[in-house]
Amino acid sequence: MSAQRDEAKRIKDPIHDFIVVEPYALDLLDQPAMQRLRYVRQTGTAHLVYPGANHTRFEHSLGCHHLAHVAADALDLSADRTRLLGATALLHDLGHGPFSHTSELVTESRSGRSHEQRSVDILHEQFTEPLEAHGVDPDEVEQLILGEHKLKALVSGPLDVDRIDYLLRDGHYTGVATSVDALRLMATVAMHEDRIVTSRDGLGAAESLLVNRFAMHSAVYYHHTCRAGELLLERAMLELVDSGELSVDELARMDDYQLVSLLRKHEGEAGRMARRVLDRELPKVAFEVPYRALDERWVEAITGDLEELLTLEEQVADHADVPRRHVQVDAPSPPGLPETEAQIVGPGGETEPLSQASTLVRSLADAYRDHWHFRVYAPRESHESVEEAVPKLVRLETPLDEF
Repeated sequence: MSAQRDEAKRIKDPIHDFIVVEPYALDLLDQPAMQRLRYVRQTGTAHLVYPGANHTRFEHSLGCHHLAHVAADALDLSADRTRLLGATALLHDLGHGPFSHTSELVTESRSGRSHEQRSVDILHEQFTEPLEAHGVDPDEVEQLILGEHKLKALVSGPLDVDRIDYLLRDGHYTGVATSVDALRLMATVAMHEDRIVTSRDGLGAAESLLVNRFAMHSAVYYHHTCRAGELLLERAMLELVDSGELSVDELARMDDYQLVSLLRKHEGEAGRMARRVLDRELPKVAFEVPYRALDERWVEAITGDLEELLTLEEQVADHADVPRRHVQVDAPSPPGLPETEAQIVGPGGETEPLSQASTLVRSLADAYRDHWHFRVYAPRESHESVEEAVPKLVRLETPLDEF
């Protein structure tokens, strides 16, 4: 490794203004695995709907690093604890594959390893030396990334720096109005009985975070067109891996541009699906019902299980008598609000979860559930037959004519 720097740098950021990056973090930024994140979009295929959404995991990681330092100041952490927290915030997304979460279901289902575990693999491959040179223990960084450290609430908790930065950043670049008082939220964290809590002074900021997260989920993350692009890219990546053209590890370590370059010239089904995304010739929603219309146990069994989703797609195509490639099932994980479990501490030292401290948060939990939808996509020429086939194959709790 080159000689250590002795001066910090200030990096201009559209979200946090100037971010001060100290020498230890500059040495981490220099590593190839960090630089790869410059070419991995933060929001997958959201740019197909919001043209400004071309921001990357690299700038998000810088934003998380900045907020980690703000939180460390609020907690009055020592210099070495601050470096630990700042390094983890900077490195926590190393394991994301191309187009971020779009590749996640493929890499996890075919390897059994989460993107957090992949982050840890890369951490030990490339960052042990620069971390140790600055007195940061790589094993502690690993514990923080995997949520096994007492400071975990700041990097992988209900109201962590990751959530705060991505909501602010995604809102800015999509143009969807967001207003989260990040500095207020980070300034009101405290250590209480050996765990991270938020003081009641931060309750309003916490409520604002959840309101904005709800808006972003409805307008961006679960937007039907964004999801259509993600499904096609996901199926294209799956085709590459299952055909043996790419290993899971090769896919996971690609950036967006490497994957697009490969798919553009691919002559098989993977290339055809990808070109539909690149040319914005996307399938349309043929069938859609809200979460509450479906049998809850059936939903739990199918969401996040790629094999179950692929089987359902085959069944729909067979019943509809359409080509297999004409059907994509979208069953995102049922809505959850882990933020509601954040602990709020009152002036007398008593603590309660955010869900109890705020009536607004309790109502938001119901709103999230109402806005989750199960969708099946198909080209327009297959819509009618797919729409007729799906109700015979899904487990409905409520008759369709009530929606």
